[in-house]
Amino acid sequence: MRHNSSILIPVFVGLMSMFFWTCDTQKEMRSSEANILSFSIEQGGEEVTGLINSSRNDIRLEIPHEWNIEALAPTVEVSAYANVSPASGEEKNFTKEVYYTVTAENGDEKQYTVYVTQQAAPQEIALQGMVLPELYQEGSIEGTEVSFSLPYGTALDAVKIKLDLSNGVVATPSSGSTVDLSAPLTLVLEKEGQVKEYTVKATSASTQEVGVRGVWLTNVASDALISQSTIDNAVNRIADYGFNTIFVVTYNKSNTLHPSTVMQETVGYPTPASVTFYRDDFDRLAYLIEKAHARDLKVIAWFEYGFASHYEGQPSPILNKHPDWASEQLNTYSLNGVTQNITRKNNFYWLNGFHPEVQQFMHDLILEVVNNYEVDGIQGDDRLPAMPINGGYDAFTKRLYKEETGKEVPTSDAETHWKQWRADKLSDFGEWVYKDVKEADPNCLVTWSPSPRGWSLDNYLQDWEEWLRRGIVDVVSPQLYRKEEQGLGAYTSLLKGDLDVLAPYSKHYYPGILTRVGDYIPSDEYLVNLVRYNRKQGVQGEVWFFYEALWSKRKVFPAIYPAPAKFPENL
Repeated sequence: MRHNSSILIPVFVGLMSMFFWTCDTQKEMRSSEANILSFSIEQGGEEVTGLINSSRNDIRLEIPHEWNIEALAPTVEVSAYANVSPASGEEKNFTKEVYYTVTAENGDEKQYTVYVTQQAAPQEIALQGMVLPELYQEGSIEGTEVSFSLPYGTALDAVKIKLDLSNGVVATPSSGSTVDLSAPLTLVLEKEGQVKEYTVKATSASTQEVGVRGVWLTNVASDALISQSTIDNAVNRIADYGFNTIFVVTYNKSNTLHPSTVMQETVGYPTPASVTFYRDDFDRLAYLIEKAHARDLKVIAWFEYGFASHYEGQPSPILNKHPDWASEQLNTYSLNGVTQNITRKNNFYWLNGFHPEVQQFMHDLILEVVNNYEVDGIQGDDRLPAMPINGGYDAFTKRLYKEETGKEVPTSDAETHWKQWRADKLSDFGEWVYKDVKEADPNCLVTWSPSPRGWSLDNYLQDWEEWLRRGIVDVVSPQLYRKEEQGLGAYTSLLKGDLDVLAPYSKHYYPGILTRVGDYIPSDEYLVNLVRYNRKQGVQGEVWFFYEALWSKRKVFPAIYPAPAKFPENL
């Protein structure tokens, strides 16, 4: 049977048209909705619902601070017949934004950006710090206990406190209060209904400390030695501030604190009183010793100028009487129009510390005090035993060097053998003084206060390590004079270096600290830190330069030394 193609073609086209019409109609009938209707997160019975912004297609939530933002499983509700990726209930890390894609029934897609933030943790009510400002002490906080360890003799019954608190915290007792810490104190903190209690405990050392706590008392930039009343005031202040030793100037500027026959005969003055600082018959040294001993203070006679003759511009009665006692240097200079070669360093002019007559003078000046006064010791400083490195070029010393070594004196004053030969001569002098002092009074201390180790040898021929090795020093107080502006490390490095090298002799070591020179006065905190470092290193005392700084430090010294230390025995 034959088919008519002209009829079949129209029928086929019609059927196909009906098929495609049906498909398009079915697609148009599928949902195009691709929305997130709700977005929530639930943990521990608490639910947070997100804020959906349809215009920006983003969702924002803030969750509690204790939730783990790195592992959240949101519940996501979307339009009917739509699905979402990531799926509802799928755990995600929300530390940064997460993208959710919703696919409608008809295949259309919409992307949402989800941002999750976390509430700040509520500030815990806590004590952030506690200090006792008048005692320069900071408390150690462990849990809810605050502890203070204080020096022996610290009074605890009326102590001012200072608290470091977070915002809004109220304390009872309040910061700035004076409290009794002789027994544990309960400190109560409150904030917005929260209450937290701390127990504050303060203890002072139970045994008296042992060490030298000294101060230099001078007639320069000070009126403390002028009269009986000024001496009384000085002695009482020194004792009240917790010191146990006075290093009193006994010789400087070719004068003495006491009437001295040795000094009178050396310079040719008419009477012993005429060589005293104040040119009168009042024996200030004897009076000071009497008053100091009544307050349990040791007195050390300090021979400040040592082998130095005079400072520039001062009279020079010793050299006027004994010009052959002058030390000489290689280089000449003009002084008042006259060419000179007297050894000069830092504006001081020097006697020849290698000359036997000069040594005998200084030896006798010291022994005169030891034999005639109840001093507890004597002291030389950075000028005794000492000589500038540029000294020793006088005829006597050059001849002595040639006799002992067979060599000529080097032109370089820093030549190693020449430097050590002179340093040894000064050490020999120190040994002579030490032995004769002990013979005169076995209980009389021989103390030295040289320049810092190393520098002292290179500049003033003071080999005080050798003095310790020879056993000719009871107390050594190197002048570790470093200013606050140089930083704490400038001091601590010197002290630590000494202790590392001089460990076998540590019982003799009590460093000198600078508290005033000219207009310089360091802060209380700096001085406290120096003392704390000393104690940390096992150094139980120090000597302070000088007395006139005490009044400006009237708060810090009673805190550092709340009770006098016991003076060490068997030095």
